[in-house]
Amino acid sequence: MSDPLKGEKSKAIHIELMRGIHRLGQLGRKLSFLPLSRGEYCILCLLSHMSREGKLVYVSYLACHMEVSPPAISRLLRGLEKKGYISRETGIKDRRNTMVCLTEAGKDILSQSEEALRCFVEDLISAFTEEKTNQLIELINELSQLAEERIGDGA
Repeated sequence: MSDPLKGEKSKAIHIELMRGIHRLGQLGRKLSFLPLSRGEYCILCLLSHMSREGKLVYVSYLACHMEVSPPAISRLLRGLEKKGYISRETGIKDRRNTMVCLTEAGKDILSQSEEALRCFVEDLISAFTEEKTNQLIELINELSQLAEERIGDGA
């Protein structure tokens, strides 16, 4: 695919786009008003979703799904367990398999985090008109789809 923009203008646009994407990515680390880290939040969301579907969740699945090493996921789980947000049970047939469950305290803290995020996003979106909000959603989805297609093709 040829670049419709040429020269310095193209370079400047590429740089600004990458800066904007990078800044958005960094925001996840700056959400200090949340009671959970980004990793903790992701784990609890996944556990909540899987339990609603009646599925069991194993440590190996979490590591694979979140694309982190088993030691890294174990550290996160240890912290969540210490806070009382999850419980872990060793498999009866195979002691190497450890099942992870969300506790009531975990459900409560996840609910608090989701509410804080909802309020934050509502505040951000209130700065835009409905038309701009819809346009932003459309553009983000279009950019994500294009990136997924390119990455999926190995590009």
